[in-house]
Amino acid sequence: MNIALIDLPDLRPKLYPFALTRPIGNFLVGIMTIQEKWNHYLDETVDLVTDSELLNTIFRKNEFTYDLVINSTLLPDSKLVSSILDLSDNQSLYKDGMLLAAKINSNSVRIDTSEADKLEFNGEISYLNRSWDIFLKTSEEIQKDFNALTKNQKSQKINDPHTIIYGEKNLFIAEGANIKASIINAEKGPVYIDENAVIEEGCIIKGPFYLGKKSKVNAGAVIREACSFGPSCKVGGEVSNTVIFSNSNKGHDGYLGNAVLGEFCNLGAGTNSSNLKNNYDHVKMYDYIDEQFIDSGLQFCGLLMGDHSKSAIGTTFNTGTTVETHCNVFGAGFPRTFIPSFSWGGADHMVTYTFDRAMKTAEKAMARRNVELTDSNKKLFQSIFDASSELRS
Repeated sequence: MNIALIDLPDLRPKLYPFALTRPIGNFLVGIMTIQEKWNHYLDETVDLVTDSELLNTIFRKNEFTYDLVINSTLLPDSKLVSSILDLSDNQSLYKDGMLLAAKINSNSVRIDTSEADKLEFNGEISYLNRSWDIFLKTSEEIQKDFNALTKNQKSQKINDPHTIIYGEKNLFIAEGANIKASIINAEKGPVYIDENAVIEEGCIIKGPFYLGKKSKVNAGAVIREACSFGPSCKVGGEVSNTVIFSNSNKGHDGYLGNAVLGEFCNLGAGTNSSNLKNNYDHVKMYDYIDEQFIDSGLQFCGLLMGDHSKSAIGTTFNTGTTVETHCNVFGAGFPRTFIPSFSWGGADHMVTYTFDRAMKTAEKAMARRNVELTDSNKKLFQSIFDASSELRS
């Protein structure tokens, strides 16, 4: 059966800035990406299909006509998966008006279920409605993914005599991981240390926590609950309830909480992000649908930073700041709380980060992780540059 996770066009803008540069199925939520979760539950490889032709060029592996399409914002569990697999040909599954899945022939995201039998799912669903749901869902998804991935698997032992473990039954260490003279507390949530990851001396880590392949937690870091750092990241300082997709650095002192960073981001030494307003009000976040700030309903919400964005030494971000892609933020004071793609500057002023200069930086950053900046990448970034010009002005 050919199966695809589809980015419904009306849902994708709610998950900017991260959906600007990847299909939703590529999001890291917990230990696995959404695509990896569905691969695991279905025991099949699912494709990613989005409404962006450029993203499909980069991420879509096949040009099948699909027999089964699934809403890419959904985070699977056994009951939902069972109901989807029980669908017969020409049936669709909904929950409170939202399409969950359909067993119909399709090769695009514009799914026509008007002729399909409509079934209502009677269970609870977990899904991403807004970008901040990525960190909100992290704790429960780490637990679900941990249970799925460690079943019948044996953890490596910690041989370092100076590392202290609490809740060892909730700790899994993959082959090649290296931990020295640190404290790991998995009593209130699991800790999964992936292949060839490194935890340096003097770290304090509290579960739920995931450290991706070849990622490193720098010496003396304090990692509080509900953090997930994808492959090839470097993390230091104090971090809480934060997701970093992959290939990004927050390597120095400074606080980051209730936050999400994309790929190839770098936070300079002493960068700090507020996640709580002084008056304890709900945090307002930029809404891409209405192009204005809306009440997120959250008391704690920090920084959302898209791919290839950077902050300089000592940068401070206000509560509820969204930074899009390819931004370079620096200087004293708090910059605005919505910074469009390809912006250069800080609190005093912002100018356009010219496309050629941004690509040179991206190429260097990617080369450090042995990743190539392809022509397809450049075409995608050019389209984002063009589309964000009015926002910058």
